[in-house]
Amino acid sequence: MEEVKQLMEVLDRVESKLLAARKIYLALQFQAWVVIMSLYYLLLSFLPDVSWQFTAIYWTVGFVIFIYCTSIIWRRLSALYNNAGKVMRNPAAFGWSIAASWGIGAFVGWFIVPYFLSFGYPEVANGVGYLVFIGVSVLGMFLAHIHFVKRVEGEMIPAFLLPLLGIAGIGMVNVYPMVYAGYVVAFSFSLTVALYIYSTFKTIG
Repeated sequence: MEEVKQLMEVLDRVESKLLAARKIYLALQFQAWVVIMSLYYLLLSFLPDVSWQFTAIYWTVGFVIFIYCTSIIWRRLSALYNNAGKVMRNPAAFGWSIAASWGIGAFVGWFIVPYFLSFGYPEVANGVGYLVFIGVSVLGMFLAHIHFVKRVEGEMIPAFLLPLLGIAGIGMVNVYPMVYAGYVVAFSFSLTVALYIYSTFKTIG
């Protein structure tokens, strides 16, 4: 019985370490986007005029970098699970579902929403589109975790809920709508990172 008890304690420690590592990796994923987005707004401070070409090129490159960083994070997480003797179920399908969520979010947020809003509300079209892009993409990630990992990532909720709720206030702000949208996303992602770090300490503590 003592050996069984010790084995259970070892398994619990391994499980806790895997869960903590998973939360740290997810926090890094959201933090990577905050860095990319913050750099965009920092560069705007030095530009007298921002062309749509600059914005399109920057966010295309930024999105590619983000996807690349995400792939590295998930490869490391998958390797960590494999080394611990735990195989992630359907890792390929899970990865494709994450990519699909961002692809759908990009299509809806950067093409569909601006197209319809540009007729009556051109000044808010890009801001609303950006919030929709982030909200839909992260919501897709959230649902993918529920389906494939069988876990509800509560820490992830602010990352999609706040941008979607933030759409309601975009017509009342005193700054350029795209700037407001950036503030909302930065706050929501930073809150998500903080929640993941707090959950990590609770897990290992």
